[in-house]
Amino acid sequence: MCRLVMILQLTALLCLSGFGCGKKDSGGGSGDSGSGSGQMPAGWVKVSMPEGRCEVWMPAQPKREVSTLEGYLASSVPVKNYLYMHDLDIRGYMANVTSVPDAKQEAIIKSLGDVDHHLKGARDRALNQEPGSKLLSDKAIEFRNCPGREFQFQSPDGGVNRFRYFFVGWQLSALATWAPKQEELTSKDAEAFFDSFKFTDVASKDK
Repeated sequence: MCRLVMILQLTALLCLSGFGCGKKDSGGGSGDSGSGSGQMPAGWVKVSMPEGRCEVWMPAQPKREVSTLEGYLASSVPVKNYLYMHDLDIRGYMANVTSVPDAKQEAIIKSLGDVDHHLKGARDRALNQEPGSKLLSDKAIEFRNCPGREFQFQSPDGGVNRFRYFFVGWQLSALATWAPKQEELTSKDAEAFFDSFKFTDVASKDK
């Protein structure tokens, strides 16, 4: 699983297959060095994602990319997409958050289906991005009262992927990791990555 394929998988998850995204700008995300204390591996850094009022820890400072997605959740709604990726070619970590749809855009999204419909549709689009991908696990999840989904799948090249994503309103947050072997998706480092995600504006997320 390479960086380009992972970005295509994410774009498919967020958008109607066939819609592209144009890169607008890139640069380092804000973060500070971790000491490896507590449950975080030594040398990891905390990465702040102000667009989603959230943060996550990664093995190193990720690259930040901003793009426009023209078919959010298979609708006609365009949104900004904020991607933070630490890429090690066949292994890596990714965190992502979209902009918040306005009231008119939200109405369009709701007209196409409820939250569960969009969560399952996002999963299916990611799988269909690479024909021959095999679903390994799939379950509904909830994070601080926000509905979501987590699934693992194997790509045709043999690489394995783990996605966790959820809605805060109709803003989507996503976490992902990829590796050569399935057991790496639930390794100590992988679990530290997923468990480190939190909202920095807790009060607004609990409403």
